[in-house]
Amino acid sequence: MTIPRHVNPTEEIARAPYNFVPLPEKIVTIDPATLPDQDRYDPDRYSGTIECVITTASPIYVRAPLTPEEFERQELGEDEQAPWRERVRNKPDFFSIDPDKTPRIPGSSLRGMLRQLVEIISYSKVQWVSDQLLVYRAVGDTTTHGKKYRDRIMREDGQRPNRNKKMAWHYTPLVRAGYIKEDRGEFFIRPAREIGGTTFARIRSDSIPANLPQIPGCKNASTIYFQTGQYDYQDVRGGFLRIRYAEVIRALATPAAGLIKGALVRSGPMASKRSEAVIYPPDDQAEPILIPDDLIAAYRDQISQEQENLLGKGGVLRDGQPVFYLMDNGQLVFFGHTMMMRLPYLHTPIDFVPNELRREEDIDLTEAIFGYSKSQGEGKARAYASRIFVCDALLEPGQSDIWLAAEPVVPKILGSPKPTTFQHYLTQRTPDPQEQGRDRNGNPKLVRERNDYTDPTTSVIRGHKLYWHKGEITVADIQEALDKLHDERGREKEHDTQHTQMRPVAAGVRFRWRIHFENLSKEELGALLWALRLPGEAGREYRHSIGMGKPYGMGAIKIDVDLLLEDRKQRYGQLFDGENWQEGKTTATDRIPAFVDAFDRFIRSRIGAAQHKSLADVERIQMLLCMLEWPGPDKALTRYMEIERQDPSIRRGKINEYKDRPVLPDPLHVDPAGRTRSSPAMRPLAAKGAELSRPASIDEVSEGMYLEGKVLRVESGRVVVEILGHEASITRDRLNPPARDLADMETRFPVGKTIRAWVVGFNKQGRLQLTMRKQ
Repeated sequence: MTIPRHVNPTEEIARAPYNFVPLPEKIVTIDPATLPDQDRYDPDRYSGTIECVITTASPIYVRAPLTPEEFERQELGEDEQAPWRERVRNKPDFFSIDPDKTPRIPGSSLRGMLRQLVEIISYSKVQWVSDQLLVYRAVGDTTTHGKKYRDRIMREDGQRPNRNKKMAWHYTPLVRAGYIKEDRGEFFIRPAREIGGTTFARIRSDSIPANLPQIPGCKNASTIYFQTGQYDYQDVRGGFLRIRYAEVIRALATPAAGLIKGALVRSGPMASKRSEAVIYPPDDQAEPILIPDDLIAAYRDQISQEQENLLGKGGVLRDGQPVFYLMDNGQLVFFGHTMMMRLPYLHTPIDFVPNELRREEDIDLTEAIFGYSKSQGEGKARAYASRIFVCDALLEPGQSDIWLAAEPVVPKILGSPKPTTFQHYLTQRTPDPQEQGRDRNGNPKLVRERNDYTDPTTSVIRGHKLYWHKGEITVADIQEALDKLHDERGREKEHDTQHTQMRPVAAGVRFRWRIHFENLSKEELGALLWALRLPGEAGREYRHSIGMGKPYGMGAIKIDVDLLLEDRKQRYGQLFDGENWQEGKTTATDRIPAFVDAFDRFIRSRIGAAQHKSLADVERIQMLLCMLEWPGPDKALTRYMEIERQDPSIRRGKINEYKDRPVLPDPLHVDPAGRTRSSPAMRPLAAKGAELSRPASIDEVSEGMYLEGKVLRVESGRVVVEILGHEASITRDRLNPPARDLADMETRFPVGKTIRAWVVGFNKQGRLQLTMRKQ
């Protein structure tokens, strides 16, 4: 099976504290008939214990569970008016189960961490993906994504002259207006009356009457009496666009002759906004439109803090609330409090996982180890119990100064992108701007094509999401600035809804952890040990991740592993072993490499990668190891982007880093300059299997040869290399991996560095042209 591959950007490059291990191109399945019966121990399989020492490499935090009293208090909302530090959801304690609150890492968290890694390395199914509708809004989006959004909201009526006789695009809104009706737990939309071809009009902000009475229960809506002009095209953006709507020409706060009663709806503050919507009265003759449960769930999921501030808790879902909605072929598409509302995508994230990678009936190695229960089948094909048992990790006694800080830490707020950030979460085919013609001034017109949740045949999800390590971090890297916790008088805000508090365990603290296993094959045991040992490239270090705060760099742990195998005959053959109980366990740590190798060879043979020396040489697994490498890339490359990033080099002094939706490169292309040692992961992928050409002189060089040379210098847009005593050039777009800028090129290609590249040809000046990307 061939799935759409992600193309890395070379110009507009995104950054994030996370990245993805790509989807497998095939699933390694297991025949359930080969699984051992679970009523006996199999003498040809392995049982025993994996004993681990976990050492925190950065601060870690797993929140403590709630007591029954705390849970009830939270469910009843009894602490909503309490100062934010006293609210149940902001309880700072680390996970514990004893009165002394001794920290421990819960086995459920460790099991989840272990299972995710086993799923990746064993080429198991990708099934834990959301099937919920995602919603989006792309009013001013300059990419193809924005055009698709506007095509759903408005009908394009073509180009025709505007009032000034200049050609302008004309549009008719497809959105209608109405009122929410709640009836016995169900929500409906009662359509507004259609007058002159529309159900709502627009009123200039400076024409809104004062002292309009608020509609009961509706924070953003007021009763208004108004008269409108003709429903016709109106100039927008100085006549560059013309949108069809009716304009309010007269409005009062009280009834008057010639005026109709409606609802003024405020959509919230927005730069340069000059008008608001006025919705016509309800149409008592129209059939109410039922809002399906899936749309209710999707709407509730997208409610932001700003919407709650404007509309109240629950958004527009209240009886009598004015609302806008979109219909398509008689079916409700979505609804919201503005005309340019958020819309659900045509597909859910799970649709972007090929069926071959998520068939329920297939059983993979992860399910064989961790257990499964399916909706169909008989016997082992239907259900099978886990054969591993993951314990809590217990704090090693005798340690002092285990806490990161004496008092709870208030972490910074992270406005993390969600799966709706499709330019990160979906594979992209055309990440760089494409030139499509010229504007009236002769400048190139750039089009940014983006794959969104519209067409699952052209894109797939990026894969398993992991967070980058960030090396050693301090309280200052986590702690929120005090001025953001205090009001203008310097007092702490009591009713803060954005912050929480935590009490992390410091770096360098040790925990003891056990995993018991039964009746595992050599390959299955090897999978667990691979996931724990992380056998990557020699000379590099790797760390696992656990708990909260990973975007800050929290949660990194180092795991040291010992293996104990159990001989059941020996255990039950005698009662005592000297003065101790006979457990039949023997140390087998020296056998770990053999188990890992058995798993490694098994997976490579099943995925068609037998030509590689180890699983760590497979590109997909290289990406996993890259994500787990310690201490991680330059922190500047793995921060969240910002809507208002300070940038003194531009006139406004700040920049919106999300503008134009830059694409996130794969893990191997995030920090290529930082991987200075020779590494299979960072060698040009096209060079695998290529033989070095050895011409005697420059006259014998021809297109397609693979040559070796030394860097002479780096110039703007190219690297100059010496080949057979002559200068040759590699332009920036032919580097592999791509270079971000001149500084990146200078770092990666120091003078004297030996590189290899293919011959493209000679330019008009006779200089040899090279590429690091095989043609």
